[in-house]
Amino acid sequence: MICIYGLEDFTLGVQGQLDSYTPGGVGPTAESMFMGQRYGMGIICVTHTLSGTSQIIRDNAETVIAFGLPGENQRLICDTFGATFEQTERIKTLRPGEFVILNPALWDKCVYATFEKPQIPDRLGEPTRRAAVESFLRQVRTSPPAASSVFKPSEQGENFVEGEAGKQRPGEVQLSSDCFKMLVLVATGPVKPATKVYELMGKSRAQGCRIAELLDRIGIIVPHRFSTGKVGGQLCFFEISEFGWQFLHKKGISKPKPHTNGGFEHELTARLIEASEKKQGRDMKWEQDLFGKRLDGQSVDRRTGMRAFFNIGVTDPVREVQNIIEILTIQVVKDNKLVFVARDAGFAKEVRSLLKAKGIDGELMRNFEIKLIADFMDK
Repeated sequence: MICIYGLEDFTLGVQGQLDSYTPGGVGPTAESMFMGQRYGMGIICVTHTLSGTSQIIRDNAETVIAFGLPGENQRLICDTFGATFEQTERIKTLRPGEFVILNPALWDKCVYATFEKPQIPDRLGEPTRRAAVESFLRQVRTSPPAASSVFKPSEQGENFVEGEAGKQRPGEVQLSSDCFKMLVLVATGPVKPATKVYELMGKSRAQGCRIAELLDRIGIIVPHRFSTGKVGGQLCFFEISEFGWQFLHKKGISKPKPHTNGGFEHELTARLIEASEKKQGRDMKWEQDLFGKRLDGQSVDRRTGMRAFFNIGVTDPVREVQNIIEILTIQVVKDNKLVFVARDAGFAKEVRSLLKAKGIDGELMRNFEIKLIADFMDK
């Protein structure tokens, strides 16, 4: 990190309402946090509320420190810090000198700690402050401002420039502000279907579709559609291509670390499952090995210790059925629960038919459940 900005008493600057008031659904502070990553710049926000803080900022904060959260919702504290309900009572009533911290890069659990009151011997004098400022300014390198023509709208509007043989080259494609806003919304925060992305941008379905079609035509996003199992029901999620991530990398937005070793649809399902389980106070772990058999993930209820195992199927029903049969014979799975998450209703129907054809029923299926990707979306 080259530079860190400390924003003290910045409660109003990180309010969630700023996201809804801002075109594109990303407030100025959240946008600055994303853009600043490219230049090695970080932000420390000191705020007096957790629930009022923008969800986009909460979801992308690397470290969260709390010195007391009186009046906050227990469920929100649980989800933010991965704490139990008993622990949240303590967090809400922390006394001076106590705090809790969550930094997944160092430790995946919330940590409680104490500190002594700082002993400051004297006030900082003006000569010392000025010397520090002058030392900093000597290291600053400046350049003349860009010509005003740089900030004028492109004559091509939302069009894009093609390279030789119709292939786009990085640096030649010019995105409109709406295109880039959509790209940022898809890349950051919780998983969102296309309709939610349009809503956050303040666009109608028709307007949003036009922007998405343009990005699809350029090769920046790829739409994936899933059946909900209901008549006329369909969900659409956008995958950002490697070409699209090049634009985001230039703005300091990095591709998130995957939960699993699968492709986009497999990873999308894993993120939806994790969000759903987290809301229920469960801890998720991915790529689990049970007696030589790999499962995509397992969740553990913090209060009861009961486990639920997950396998995700998006490509080959025959292979998935064979995996299900082998997994169901493992004793720890028999004692808990196995949830198979199918890509769509058609995939789930094939799996059920194959299991029935193999005579798999009765006791072996007692703790087995089939769900669809759509089942893990917020109602």
